[in-house]
Amino acid sequence: MEFLEKDLEDIIWEAYQSEYGKYELFNKGLSISGKMYRQVNLGDYGILDLMTVSINPEDVIISIYELKKDIINMSTMAQAARYGTGISKYIEERCNIHNRPISLQFFLIGKEIECRSDFVFLYNNSPYFKIYLYKYGLNGIHFKYQQKNWVIKEAHIPNYNLSVSDVKSFFLKKIIHSKK
Repeated sequence: MEFLEKDLEDIIWEAYQSEYGKYELFNKGLSISGKMYRQVNLGDYGILDLMTVSINPEDVIISIYELKKDIINMSTMAQAARYGTGISKYIEERCNIHNRPISLQFFLIGKEIECRSDFVFLYNNSPYFKIYLYKYGLNGIHFKYQQKNWVIKEAHIPNYNLSVSDVKSFFLKKIIHSKK
């Protein structure tokens, strides 16, 4: 039997419908909070897989879950960002949130990460995005958060052996020259 993106969505959605299911998702590595919505139609922005909304006194937190059967890549991140723009616009125009700011969080969930492109470096520097990889097998489904620590192994960096004072001096000179 082939495991489909819809199967992944079904598992998360169905588990989230009960307190026990939420607890099991947490135990399997995926912590989710807020009211969950499924297959949200954002018109020209597309249809997002899953979304949660948490309304707090200080802000509204929207978490967008973009699910992929296989590989998470730049296209996945761009797709989730498009949904973020669409849902923010929708809420700002149609919902009374009493001037609370909207905070967006993005969760990209898939089987693997595209590692042979600059996507991993974009992910390293994207504070609003988190990636979880899933494994599905005889013991059910499990999720693992992916740290933001991608580097090029044995990369040659010019001037890597500079002292801290030399680096500070270098940046101060750049800042002073850029203000002129």
